[in-house]
Amino acid sequence: MIIKKRVEPAEVKLLSSLNARTSLAESEQRKLNAARKGYHGELIFDEWTTPLISKMVFLNDLLLDHHGSTFQFDSCALSSKTIFNFEVKNFEGDYRVKNGNWISPAGEEKKDPLLQLKRTESLIRQYTQQLGFQCRVESYLIFINSEFYLYNPPDTQSIIFAPQLNRFMRKLQSRSLKETKGDLKIAENLKSLHIEQSPYARLPEYSFDGIQKGILCPHCHIFYKADLGKLQ
Repeated sequence: MIIKKRVEPAEVKLLSSLNARTSLAESEQRKLNAARKGYHGELIFDEWTTPLISKMVFLNDLLLDHHGSTFQFDSCALSSKTIFNFEVKNFEGDYRVKNGNWISPAGEEKKDPLLQLKRTESLIRQYTQQLGFQCRVESYLIFINSEFYLYNPPDTQSIIFAPQLNRFMRKLQSRSLKETKGDLKIAENLKSLHIEQSPYARLPEYSFDGIQKGILCPHCHIFYKADLGKLQ
């Protein structure tokens, strides 16, 4: 069951609209491309989870706050009194881990996604206990892109690479997972506490006079053109 569907992030919608109406700075363009790519990876993950929908309660893009600490789930699933925390990454190319640091193909140091995974796991465990629920938490870092490779990966079963997804699915399906009333109650509680507006969203500065006016196609972000023949 899916009780919180995934929607296109507001950041992607707003930056896409600005990108069509004005010239974004290079840094903002990179931010938009990364956000689009991440969202696309999450949609691929959603398709992959289809066989599990009858066994789990899914909440996507869940944003919560615990004593001032904001944390987000790419995908959260509940079944058999277990919370599954799925962090989805659509990285591409050859990455490497050196002295605990994650290095991109361009040589840029990236945040360690395992630290983010552990932080979210700790906070959701505290959060549900505060709500009066006792649940196990299982966390998985999903690299959804088959064109991704990681040199010197950490020795942990929490990481699932694209070639392992079929085996991981079979492993989940072999478990006696069952969506219970208790799972649904926890999921409904978490959904009701979802924060609609992310405190991390930041838009570039712009002025109304400095943007191109008109109606954009919501899918391709190209301006509609008036049919002059119909206007005559």
